Amino acid sequence: MKTPFITAKLLFAACVTLSLTNVQAQQQQQQPSVAPATPQPQVVKKVGFRMANWRTVHGDGTQATTDLVSTLQKIGCEVKQDNHGGHADISFRCPSWKAIPVQDDNQTNQWHQWLVNNEFETVVLNPPASTTLPKVSIRMADWKSIHAQSAEQAQALKETYEVIGCEAVVDNHGDHIDLKFRCPNWTTVALVNSQSAHVWQDWLNKSGFETQHDHAADGQDAHAGHDHSKDNHEGHDH
Repeated sequence: MKTPFITAKLLFAACVTLSLTNVQAQQQQQQPSVAPATPQPQVVKKVGFRMANWRTVHGDGTQATTDLVSTLQKIGCEVKQDNHGGHADISFRCPSWKAIPVQDDNQTNQWHQWLVNNEFETVVLNPPASTTLPKVSIRMADWKSIHAQSAEQAQALKETYEVIGCEAVVDNHGDHIDLKFRCPNWTTVALVNSQSAHVWQDWLNKSGFETQHDHAADGQDAHAGHDHSKDNHEGHDH
């Protein structure tokens, strides 16, 4: 018996909504049109990491050891465990650059500190404004294409450029492999120390990027940087 009353309420609500819609439409017609705002490029934040050689730590069988192994596996590292009766050695590496996406500055700082504590090489894309780490700003407005020496080199370069916020595409032509990449908007990477920042900036300059480096933080050294000149990363420019 309550149905007619409910139906009447729904009809009344619909009439009110329609009336309001008509009023809003009339108001919109009376107001001058406003050009849509130009969309701003989305700021992507992530922490890049790599460990070229195996590192071995002693596992004590506690929950902390279990958590370490689980975390290493989740972020894409190779992990081996060697049991010696009363204890287990844990070996891990990550020879190619990988990245952990982060939502905010707090996550950025937590992941970066964890990776540094475990002796990974790190690159922080779009770091917190309050960071004291040395920073390098980079841009490559137009696409650049290079000829890779192998599929492995092309993939390694692609992962490296993506870690620092670039677009990168591998194009296999059968008889040879091209890699093209660009970074049309200025982006910033933070390195663990000034030595690493200078090595990265030098490598980026040689790759054709525009770069800017603030030397104010050059005294903030945590450990030795990595020499990219020893990486087989350079392809042939087209």
